[in-house]
Amino acid sequence: MQKGGAYRLVIPSDLAYGPQGQGQIPPNAVLVFKVELLEIQKQQAAPAQ
Repeated sequence: MQKGGAYRLVIPSDLAYGPQGQGQIPPNAVLVFKVELLEIQKQQAAPAQ
């Protein structure tokens, strides 16, 4: 995934909350997420121990 890229993630109900649901998410709901990469930050080096 590159900066500015977007993906649509679809999670079937059996891999999400299944027949019990959760809060406002009904039982057997398919979850759909739109994920967009806004920026890439370089990882800082870990301090020496």
